[in-house]
Amino acid sequence: MDPERRALSSRSPATRYEVLLVEDYSKQGLCEEQMATCFHVFDEVIQCVGVYKIVLKMLRDKLYDAVYSNEYTTVPPKKTMSKTSYIQRIPYFVLVNRIFEERDKTADELRANITALENNLNEKGKQLDECNQSNRELKKSLKESSDKIYEMEIELENKSLEQRKLEASVQYEQLIQQATKDRYERRISGLKTELTQAKDRNNFLEKFKEGYDSLEAAFNDSVTIDKNPQKPVVLTRKAQIIQEIASAKLLEEQLLTMQNTVIEEFDSYLEETKATPNSNVDLKSNGSRSNLRVTPDDEYEARVKQEEHLHKIKMRFKKSIDDVKNEFQLIEIQKSSLEDQLAQLEEEANAVEKEAAKKTDRKKSLFHIDREKGNKPAESEDDGEMDFVKIMNSAHHQDPFIPHEKILSKYAAMIYYSCNQGKNYHEFKDARYCPSCGETTLFCPHKVTDHKVLSLPHNCTHVKIVRPTVHIVEEGSHTDPVPKTPESVHPLSVRPSSTLSFEEASILQAQQHLTTSYKFLWDDYYSRTSSSRQIPRLLSEDRVLSIIEQFYSFLIWQDDYAVEDEQIVSVTETMYSFFHERYLVPEVTYLAVYDFIASVVKFAPDNNTIQLFAQSMCGSIDPVVIRYILLINDFIDMIEWVTVKDIRTFAKILYPFMNEEDIEQFSMGYTSFSENKISKDLVSQYFLYIMLKYREPRFQEIEIKLLQQPGRRPGFMTDIEYAEAVDNICPLASERLRRRLFVESAAHMGSTDDSVSVMHLAQITGYLILLQLMPVIKDSVAQKIEAARPVVKGDLKDSPEIINNATETFSYQTTTTARAIAAENAKRSRTRQLQRIEEYQCE
Repeated sequence: MDPERRALSSRSPATRYEVLLVEDYSKQGLCEEQMATCFHVFDEVIQCVGVYKIVLKMLRDKLYDAVYSNEYTTVPPKKTMSKTSYIQRIPYFVLVNRIFEERDKTADELRANITALENNLNEKGKQLDECNQSNRELKKSLKESSDKIYEMEIELENKSLEQRKLEASVQYEQLIQQATKDRYERRISGLKTELTQAKDRNNFLEKFKEGYDSLEAAFNDSVTIDKNPQKPVVLTRKAQIIQEIASAKLLEEQLLTMQNTVIEEFDSYLEETKATPNSNVDLKSNGSRSNLRVTPDDEYEARVKQEEHLHKIKMRFKKSIDDVKNEFQLIEIQKSSLEDQLAQLEEEANAVEKEAAKKTDRKKSLFHIDREKGNKPAESEDDGEMDFVKIMNSAHHQDPFIPHEKILSKYAAMIYYSCNQGKNYHEFKDARYCPSCGETTLFCPHKVTDHKVLSLPHNCTHVKIVRPTVHIVEEGSHTDPVPKTPESVHPLSVRPSSTLSFEEASILQAQQHLTTSYKFLWDDYYSRTSSSRQIPRLLSEDRVLSIIEQFYSFLIWQDDYAVEDEQIVSVTETMYSFFHERYLVPEVTYLAVYDFIASVVKFAPDNNTIQLFAQSMCGSIDPVVIRYILLINDFIDMIEWVTVKDIRTFAKILYPFMNEEDIEQFSMGYTSFSENKISKDLVSQYFLYIMLKYREPRFQEIEIKLLQQPGRRPGFMTDIEYAEAVDNICPLASERLRRRLFVESAAHMGSTDDSVSVMHLAQITGYLILLQLMPVIKDSVAQKIEAARPVVKGDLKDSPEIINNATETFSYQTTTTARAIAAENAKRSRTRQLQRIEEYQCE
């Protein structure tokens, strides 16, 4: 066969190589596989070229070095060729393509960065324009302020000149008044001389009057003569009884004052010997062992002596109170007897006057009778006219639908707005207290008669409308639930269908506010006792705070160590138990509670600690809040507050569920409240403030979660429903404490269906959650705040934000101090019990 024909046949290697190259080029462009195929064909062809083999081999090597670089790569196995991977050099065009791709990618990134920088530059330009505009406005405001200062200085000079004129005028008036005074004194001395002369003349004429009276009495009826000597006797006896009653009342006041003095002395002694977190037993009395090591027996003996002294003071106090009580009862009996005698004398005097009037009427002449009949129509007409005027001018005949009608409050409403999806709600700035509705309202018939336009704040997401409670004053209320002291607030007097003046309305506004705030305490007090406090004993603010702290310790001790089968009562019942243990005598207990409540009402508006206690006792917030703030104070006391920014880190630790926006709002709220200052007391005061305003983040967060739980009654939960909700929200909470707090809240609010409002349950759940987080927060809160500070603490010692720095003492009670005080009281109680046991065994 012809060699040329054989080479072009289908079985020829040349045809196969041609087909292979065509197939590779048809699939894709230039690549590594094509180069490998080309050089493989080259190697096959070189073997068949004969004398050109060496030349073509040299060409092949030159081309290989020109195409392939010195970098290597691994080639995976192919189905048609070898089934194992091998190493192969990378062609130059592949490396060039890679460089191009990296360059394009870098170019794209640079373009994006340039665009971002241009945008940032534009924003900075806008900010610069705004700052320039702000500077211009501030310069303008500064100029206006300078002008205003200049005007005020001129006005001050004018006022000073006017003041000097007024001082000169006052001196002139003083001179005139002094001259007038001297003139009147001379006139008084002249009148005294005339009075002396008139008395002398009166004494001279008195003997002539006596003769005339005796002559007139001789011609009068004998019955009248017999009755005349008895009238002075009756009047003298009546005056004597009235004087004795007044003396009895004075003695009662003196006894009550003495009783208050005894209670005050006993109270002062209790305050001097009260348990404190650092209470130590005085061992100096044991002189023989003063230089030896103190043993538990020595401490026990010292406690026994201390309790014996306290027992003597208590017995003396009870005896003094009993003596005052007995004396008071005797005076009460005497005063009742005198009042009965006085009533009997008045009845007899009235009967005698009626009989004498009847006899005198029968002796009147017909002339006098006709004269009286003629004068009576004119007098009755005048009287009727005056009565008619009085009736028309009286408040009972005015329009009954006055604008202060409280029933119109059902058409009023209060509106709140939220800027964070309904988590926190705030009042509109136009909201004011309405004395007619008895509540704070935004619009009501007494304020808005036509229309009102409201402007929503920026980023407002939710609006909540709340209907106020309708207050209707009942007539004939016989119970006075408010103290009789001038500092307290009396209930509103019932004046139906009467209009009120501006001054009366302002007084009613303050009275209604306090009555609605603290009425629960007085109602609860008068439901327990019928005794009245005639002479109250107002406590000092420090004494009130001290009693509140001791009560908190008493409450915390019951939470920790109460017996399982012990009956759970309301927090007010617990407060009365605390006062019973403190004052021993039941009558004194109620007197002391009265004084304590009156003092709490007085100091609550100015002291947030007392107000939090009062609102907890009234039921406005749950009693668990007082435990919650003690726990918060524990965390605050562990931190050395250096800068205002520490509050931000503290909020992140205390409220891990809050986002960055909420934390920023919380931090800004504290900065505004503290005026950019920081201290332990200020931080604690801020937490008291947000709790009284119901802006505590954890309470609001949990309330939203509880409202999402299914329940039988919207807004309320039973014990079973609440237990299921707590298992979902806080599964590791103490079931005993949860049950105790739920029953305490239900008993405090007087729930009849064993249900508690979700707002109170949110506060209980917040306390349970914080109790679980307490070990973790205590171990790390100080270190985390120290680590979050951007600068060294030593650089901020002279910062104006710091108050008292590291040497400050925390003036608020914490859970730790409350438990220490409760433990000391428990030791004293145990000593008393052991002493009673020893006395019983000795008998």
